[in-house]
Amino acid sequence: MSLRHLKIFIAVYETASFTGAGKRLRLAQPAVSLAVRELEEEYGVPLFDRVRHRIRPTAQGERLYEYALHIFTLLDEMQASVRDDEAPGDLRIGSSMTIGSEILPDLLVRYRTLRPHIRTQVTVANYHAVEEAILQNRIDFGLIETEADHPRLASLPFMEDALCAIAAPHHPLSGGHALSLEEISGEPFLARESGSSIRDLVESVFTAAQLPFHPLWESASPQAILSAAQHGFGIAVLPRRLAHDALRAGRLCELQVPALQIRRRCHIIYYQDKYVPPHMKDFFDLCLSLKSHSETDTD
Repeated sequence: MSLRHLKIFIAVYETASFTGAGKRLRLAQPAVSLAVRELEEEYGVPLFDRVRHRIRPTAQGERLYEYALHIFTLLDEMQASVRDDEAPGDLRIGSSMTIGSEILPDLLVRYRTLRPHIRTQVTVANYHAVEEAILQNRIDFGLIETEADHPRLASLPFMEDALCAIAAPHHPLSGGHALSLEEISGEPFLARESGSSIRDLVESVFTAAQLPFHPLWESASPQAILSAAQHGFGIAVLPRRLAHDALRAGRLCELQVPALQIRRRCHIIYYQDKYVPPHMKDFFDLCLSLKSHSETDTD
């Protein structure tokens, strides 16, 4: 196996076509087919299923793709590091919605004073999408409110986060007394989209209590949910730091639902064997400096 074999394999995987891979790499289609066949013979497993003139990766092909991307990422990082650790470059950051709107902007302002020549690129999405972007080498690391799911990703905790149930001040359950899940399960809920860490966590709480959870509203935007809650459309479960200003101003009230007063730890996630150059470590250190702040200081 050579790097050439892996480069051809990646092109076939990403274009889902031997012909498309040949066009991308300016190779004849037989040369592409031969390289993939040689890889399959070397490992003794099929890397693609060929069905009706279409191809799709097998489980082994999916695994090889992740490793192949990582190998080329390490090569790029090695070249950049050997040439000049301090050379200007890019920092590609992925972030969950809440961190992206509430925490990341301040971190980026502080980082700019440390590394003014580093260009930062930011992708804000739910945590599943952030993980996938790391595995496909579209970002260098991610900031999410949970540990990484994928076994090849490392998780570095950097601060705590807390969820709370919120509603408009005039909500019938806003009396300040403790509420059970059963008491609120029939109320209209405003929820994040499926795939977000908050949605997964809230659903798991209701599932464990054997209660239904059927949101009236679903949105990928925490701000949209916050606004809907303020206008009295239902109950939302969001990070307290996100609702802090509205709670303080009296536009929202916190419902006392012990089962939904959940603390969780935010993590930096990245590929396990990834080389962390100095400019990336500086950003990690900024994140870790938040660890010493109390929730009331940061929310």
